[in-house]
Amino acid sequence: MGKTPHELMREQMDELMGKARDVPLEEREKALPSFSDPSIDRFHLCGCSPYELLKGTKFETMPQLQRDGFLKERSEALRVQWEALPQEEKDKYGYERELMLLLELLVDEQDRRIAKAKERYERENALVPPIPAETQAEIDRLRGEVKELQA
Repeated sequence: MGKTPHELMREQMDELMGKARDVPLEEREKALPSFSDPSIDRFHLCGCSPYELLKGTKFETMPQLQRDGFLKERSEALRVQWEALPQEEKDKYGYERELMLLLELLVDEQDRRIAKAKERYERENALVPPIPAETQAEIDRLRGEVKELQA
């Protein structure tokens, strides 16, 4: 079943303003979710969320990216808390390593796509016959005339 217009609007507001938008400012610090909350984009905490970077591009459909990752919360206040943690504490969560592995997967996928496109380009352009010598000479002569006329 589809979502009601009210539910869709609530999701849009959550995405734009965060889920704590209705919480008074004094209470927001207390209301911050924990680092391990599944609604938090853990890659955003590490400073580089592929979901945030690729949102709205054709690459957001890459199979390595989970659809719900684009809907996760990206709290700057939580990110500041994360950055204040000692490295040993961050390592216990394993988010930075997980991010590195995901980024490697994404780069490998892009490298594969580029190699495939290069092969297709070379295959398609291999069919183009070379220009005959007399035609190339005519092209060179005409280019020379154009340069003279431009001068």
